[in-house]
Amino acid sequence: MALASELAVPKYIPPFLRNRDKRVAPEDKPLLNLVTLKYENHSRQVSSFLNEVNEGLNKHAPEPCEEGVNGTYFIKDKHGETIAIFKPNDEEGDSVNNPKNKDLSQEEFGSIRKGIKAGEAGHRELAAYLLDSEGFHGVPMTTLVSIEHPSFQNAKNPSAALKTKFGSLQRFVPNNGASWDVAPKVFPVNEVHKIGILDVMILNSDRHGGNILFSRSKETGYSLIPIDHSYSLPHSLEHAWFDWFYWPQVRQPFDKETMSYIQNLDIDAKAQLLLNLGISEDSVQIFKTCTHLLKILAAKNFSLFEIASVICRKDLSKPSLLETLYLQAQKEVAAIEMKENSESLIPSEKESLFLQVLRSLLEKLEPSDLPPSPSTTHSSTHGK
Repeated sequence: MALASELAVPKYIPPFLRNRDKRVAPEDKPLLNLVTLKYENHSRQVSSFLNEVNEGLNKHAPEPCEEGVNGTYFIKDKHGETIAIFKPNDEEGDSVNNPKNKDLSQEEFGSIRKGIKAGEAGHRELAAYLLDSEGFHGVPMTTLVSIEHPSFQNAKNPSAALKTKFGSLQRFVPNNGASWDVAPKVFPVNEVHKIGILDVMILNSDRHGGNILFSRSKETGYSLIPIDHSYSLPHSLEHAWFDWFYWPQVRQPFDKETMSYIQNLDIDAKAQLLLNLGISEDSVQIFKTCTHLLKILAAKNFSLFEIASVICRKDLSKPSLLETLYLQAQKEVAAIEMKENSESLIPSEKESLFLQVLRSLLEKLEPSDLPPSPSTTHSSTHGK
């Protein structure tokens, strides 16, 4: 039994340990809710990712990316490692909030935006990811969010403590660089084909070597990662261009796995997905046109190079073969309507008739009908 004198002596506690249960370490302070999911269909898939993003935003300010013409930010995790890329829709083109708009002329912004309306880029970034639901193309996980942070630029309310931005958030994929950093001949044929097929479907007007990343390992060799799809799914056919057009792999035939993927594409289901996302009907019509072209010509054993030759302009001032066929199909539909007095056709019936006519024109194409290759001096100037 302890003596009374022993019980009377209090245990000594150093000052720095006193009341430690009542103190809160800096890292344990409640987190501010700085990121909010705007595409609710992603609530399960991205919840843990957004938690990491939010933890990072509470410790590190979004870091502006110096490349490109639109406002783009690297988002870091709590350890300071890049975890995501954020593209606000109010920093596109010549917006007053775009920190880079003083560096380019109105003419340059105009040429960049052809076929895409300002403020639509975020939805197109998400659309490319959603279209890749099977993971065939390797588009990094993308969603739509709003982010609050005092470091953002807001010309309308510069004194606000927190500035709110809406835009696309894409998971950052570790990589070894951009494809234009190495000779393209090193990339596997099927890796190039998976990028090209995506670009044909969404009629990408900005595919260059800087937005095809690559990773390399001893076990798997080279793999390609497509990023930056802001300038895809345009409202017209005239702006398609792909820098992979001159890579040797695009002249090789599709392998069985790739052919199976192409032939099993559910065009109507993917088109409805785009409509549900808010992509305009004219852009969805372009998507349907290009994807039908892909399926028909691949089944006729056209190479990716030959398919791209139908889509891309030989001369920038003259329409491509696809543009010519598209116009011809429109004229044939108009003639059918006039002949049959079919003014009562509802839009869906008219679209179905148009696609039927266009498919019949594409079925008749042969490689000998293709125009000469576009000039090798034609390259994308749309780097972001």
